[in-house]
Amino acid sequence: MTRTILLVVVLFFSNIALAKPNAQEEQETQETHKANIAKIMEPSPWERFFYQSLIEDDDANIKLLGYSKILSRSNGLDDINSLQDIAIEINSMLASQTLSHKSIAIIDNLCLDARLEPFCNHEALLAKQNQSMPDNAYIYLQRFNLAYEDNNQGEISPN
Repeated sequence: MTRTILLVVVLFFSNIALAKPNAQEEQETQETHKANIAKIMEPSPWERFFYQSLIEDDDANIKLLGYSKILSRSNGLDDINSLQDIAIEINSMLASQTLSHKSIAIIDNLCLDARLEPFCNHEALLAKQNQSMPDNAYIYLQRFNLAYEDNNQGEISPN
């Protein structure tokens, strides 16, 4: 009988010792993992220099690649002024006659980013897409989706 009680006590305490970490330890582990991922995603000084050299190029297509890389690799780029400056640059690129179809698609994708979306000139982007790719149904579906999100019945209804 004593052995049984001793065995039960040993099993009980061993289960406690091997139990899953508590919620606080688990949250600390997750935060550590997030910090490590953010550190890995952050561009190196060489990459920052390279992206900056792309941004300083005269060709809008190359400049756009630099902004695209900076935005995709920088988790810490949440400064509103920086985002507004980038959006102004991207919006001005829409006036370029040398912008490729791929670059227009990149701008479209960048403007879907929640950080940049409020600053993008969606009307100019849609106009550029219509001018550049009038047979692309995606453009019209996207316009419909934007009108639907804004609850703009004038643009949604066929009349």
